[in-house]
Amino acid sequence: PVTAPATTKFSFAPSSAVTKPVVPTMVFPPKANANGNDDDQTEEAEKTTEVLKAKNENDEELFYCRSVYYVQYEDEDKKKVWKAHAAGALRLYRDKETNKCKLVIRDEKIGKVMLNLAIVPNMTFKKTVAPKGQTGTIMFIATRDAEKGGELFQLKAKLPALDQLHDTLKGMA
Repeated sequence: PVTAPATTKFSFAPSSAVTKPVVPTMVFPPKANANGNDDDQTEEAEKTTEVLKAKNENDEELFYCRSVYYVQYEDEDKKKVWKAHAAGALRLYRDKETNKCKLVIRDEKIGKVMLNLAIVPNMTFKKTVAPKGQTGTIMFIATRDAEKGGELFQLKAKLPALDQLHDTLKGMA
């Protein structure tokens, strides 16, 4: 019979005789400008960051409401029909410097912008309350796409929020 030598040991652990291969790491030097330094690039990146932060800080939130539906009057097969869109969180903003106002509706789960409209002076908002008195709509004309021009929109919300939304929109226009 053949037997294995007694000095042979089996193990999944790495042996001290086996070494790991050396993987070279690549280090890239920072890009330098014509003067030989990279200070201008750093300053430029900081300026860009400051501008973006300042732009967001200029927006003053005037109103917030969850679960607002928007409905749009659209052409479908040569017929005008109301097309309902998903509910989202509605916010009304006013820029502190320019006084321009906007209406933004975002998806509540992922935050994707579903509707972004400018609120311009002399815009009219018509509020209608449902017969049961729990919900209602606000109808208005706004420009979403410059090529299409003015389009008809409706916002649907529950009654306490609907009254506040209507008053805030009228105050912005």
